[in-house]
Amino acid sequence: MYAQIRVRRNVIAPAQVGPGEFTEHPSGETVGFHPNAVYLNGTGQELDEADGTGAWWVKHSWVLDGEGYYNWELTATDYTLGGNYTEGTMLDDDLTMKMSLVFTEDVFTGIPVDPEEIASEHYGNLRIPILDADPVLYEVIGFEPANYDPEAGPIDLTSTETFSLIMACREEPSAFDGLARSWPQLMD
Repeated sequence: MYAQIRVRRNVIAPAQVGPGEFTEHPSGETVGFHPNAVYLNGTGQELDEADGTGAWWVKHSWVLDGEGYYNWELTATDYTLGGNYTEGTMLDDDLTMKMSLVFTEDVFTGIPVDPEEIASEHYGNLRIPILDADPVLYEVIGFEPANYDPEAGPIDLTSTETFSLIMACREEPSAFDGLARSWPQLMD
């Protein structure tokens, strides 16, 4: 899956700059190339450099129950701080994808994290098709520790919902290959 954040048709993230380049974000922050960005121009190929006919998009992994990947949030941030190793699993309902950040150390101190301390917690997101809607919708629910900033108070690793996003399909040409696909339909 490929994603962009747009406001009034203007791409806000990922920054529309190539590898090693920086620009000023509308927020005033200096942002650079998103490490998961690929350039799409409708040719059916992911490019690693811009050719002026497309745009930069962030590629999200949908690989489940296999090798994970490093993920950086799709936002204006300092990507040099490193991404989070993420692994995907299919839940028992055979519909919900659970994309989990795998922490091996505290993101602020670099001190190793006790796996037993966070074993029951989930950080990352759930990706869920909403099948009782016509057309089908898609929900992404994000989870983070309640507080992992020592300057904001005591560290609290309790998994806390941070956002819920409902997505609807639009029939328009794909940035990847230029093809317009129909909305998912329920099968009897």
